Amino acid sequence: MSTGFKLWLDDRNNYAHNQGVNSAIITGPGLPNGGVIFGSNSTQTNFYMYGGNGDYMYPIADDTVLNAIPDRVVYTVKLYAETADAVSVGNAPLRTFSRTIAKRPYLKTELSAALFPTAIVPASHDVSTMNIPGLQTVSWTNPTEVTVNGAMIGWWDGSNDNYVDSEHLLPSTTSVQVDTSSFSVPQVNNGNGRIQESKKGTDLFFDSPPPVW
Repeated sequence: MSTGFKLWLDDRNNYAHNQGVNSAIITGPGLPNGGVIFGSNSTQTNFYMYGGNGDYMYPIADDTVLNAIPDRVVYTVKLYAETADAVSVGNAPLRTFSRTIAKRPYLKTELSAALFPTAIVPASHDVSTMNIPGLQTVSWTNPTEVTVNGAMIGWWDGSNDNYVDSEHLLPSTTSVQVDTSSFSVPQVNNGNGRIQESKKGTDLFFDSPPPVW
């Protein structure tokens, strides 16, 4: 099990990229002094984490670092014209905005499997067992005081990234049906899924042994 941040920057309709934005840097407590760098391109509507492995996770293994993050801490996002391989916090940003995070991530010592939802269906972490294309049921059990707010399935079909989700679920929900009928068959072992609630989630399947965030 790992803890840390999931950092996601969305560029709806490539608006920022079309205005000359080629990168972004997020700074704040728990992140490196030079921030976490993201790149932008016209082929996708979200920024990618430069030097990351594609999952947008920034793990933090040091409990001392995590414990020093205060409540309601502000993180700054700056957008730049420079590309991700050339940008630094010393460059002049095109735009700056901020987001407030209510609570720090869990400490490593606070993590336990009992904190997370448990997937029932699908039972396998192999994407080839999913009913894609088609209707796929996703169900889970909840530990005490955990409310799931969404379920997601994502996969690569050899040409495109595909993504189907169900969000803003009622607190009593323990099962959803996602419709992948209009999508292509995934490549074997090239997908990921999550049962997600506001502070922790359980991966449904992944192309390597599934991490729990």
